[in-house]
Amino acid sequence: MKSIQSEKLEQAKALVKAEELGAWLTFVRETVEGADPVLPLIYEGGLTWQSALIVTGEGRTVAVVGNYDADPLNASGDWDEVVPYVQSIKDSLIDALEMHVPAGKEIAVNFSKSDVKSDGLSHGMFLLLKDYFAGTRFENALVSAENVIRKLRGVKSESELSRIRAAVLDTLEIFEVVQAMARAGQSERSIYDLIHSLMGERNLGFAWDRHGDPIVNSGPNSMIGHGIPSSDIVIEPGHIFHIDLGVEKDEYCSDLQRSWYVTAGEETPADALDAFDAVRRAILAAKDALKPGVEGWEVDSAA
Repeated sequence: MKSIQSEKLEQAKALVKAEELGAWLTFVRETVEGADPVLPLIYEGGLTWQSALIVTGEGRTVAVVGNYDADPLNASGDWDEVVPYVQSIKDSLIDALEMHVPAGKEIAVNFSKSDVKSDGLSHGMFLLLKDYFAGTRFENALVSAENVIRKLRGVKSESELSRIRAAVLDTLEIFEVVQAMARAGQSERSIYDLIHSLMGERNLGFAWDRHGDPIVNSGPNSMIGHGIPSSDIVIEPGHIFHIDLGVEKDEYCSDLQRSWYVTAGEETPADALDAFDAVRRAILAAKDALKPGVEGWEVDSAA
């Protein structure tokens, strides 16, 4: 079975070609301290020395890495060429690009003004590239890789879809337990703690910062937005009780919300039912509009 990295590199080859680029270059170092967000999609592991992971427009994968980082890349089987260096990456990197990037073609690197997931190249590493390329034909060849990275993330491989579905299933099962156990008089914080306990039993991670995952709200005095569950606010009849939960499983995440109206045995008020119905119809309208080729604003407009 192919790894996710193998699947994503195959996608990347097609994307780089479609964008008519000479190459897509991911340039990193000391990744344990702050890895490029795209790195886990193309390489499973960390890198210490300055490292250049290259997908060329001709459909080849080339890794220029420090001598002691080379063996794991060779072992992965994902890289057509692994070029180790000992003292400086500069000459080996330029030689690799000279060999694989045709004259006049651009090199996409990971910076973006608007997309955090495409902005993994630090300013210092960008300056290093500029220094290395000074006086070469690549001096003015650098462009943003955001079009490649957005599409690489946006189109999920079969392995990615399988992991996302597994994370969603665990989340739905946790919601079922919470629905069965939540009662009037319990605090937001107690529900939050219950969910953390259920996640721990399943060895699940957090889809975002654990202090705000899950978001738990009950009634009009709860924090709006990305608030922290309160020990003082308790579930009461007449409240809208809401949970926003995301779990991480095998490096992939869910992000689901559920809301309930809290009764003391009476019928749910018409205005609450109308609100639930409006939300449900908006979701279904968005679902019906969500098709290949439709832009995001059109889905929002339908909702």
